[in-house]
Amino acid sequence: MKVAHELGFNKSIPLSTTKNIVASPSNFPKQFILAKEIADTGIGQFEVTATPMQMAVVANTIRTGDVVYPTIIKDEPSQTVHKKFISYGTKKTIGEAMYQVVNAHDGTAKCAFLHDYFYQKAKKKHQKAGYPCYKYRQTFKKVNPTALNLKEVKVYGKTGTAEKGKGKLYDGWFVAFTKSPTKGEIVVATVVRNSGTGGTYSATITKRIIESWYGYHNVETRENKD
Repeated sequence: MKVAHELGFNKSIPLSTTKNIVASPSNFPKQFILAKEIADTGIGQFEVTATPMQMAVVANTIRTGDVVYPTIIKDEPSQTVHKKFISYGTKKTIGEAMYQVVNAHDGTAKCAFLHDYFYQKAKKKHQKAGYPCYKYRQTFKKVNPTALNLKEVKVYGKTGTAEKGKGKLYDGWFVAFTKSPTKGEIVVATVVRNSGTGGTYSATITKRIIESWYGYHNVETRENKD
């Protein structure tokens, strides 16, 4: 609970001090009856609620190690709340796992970011168990035609689902950040109502946002993977 509070849960996040603009509070339960409730809360279930802004703060903390509240006013500086909030080791471990979400064969967002790569790789090997990302390509190929192809930019992400009760579609979540030694870095948090898992609509929108941001800033594309 202490960590959640220091990340910004259970309080408004200030986005502008001069305009008095805040992001609505996210909720992290303060009392539990069953051990199961603690476990569910730890993975974002039970009575946890969060805004995209809150999850962007969490993702950025993993990116930098610091808890920073962003500003939406150009002339106002962001507010650093805690320096070195997580250790280098923790940041590295979580970051590596988030990199696998986007880039690994078992990653839950691999199809949104690299569907061509995994599909063509399996095709070249004459894989008999079915081609990875085949269903994804059937649905999203027109709006997301190519794999992510940005030079000197790595993407780290996490899919998520917000349950809304028995028989109802989940809200799909995806939070991501980029790392680059020369091209700048961004954080994106996307939630799509009634979309199911976060690896489809939310991850696809996030991928296109990242492409658009770096495209606007004229980042070169890299050579396609083998």
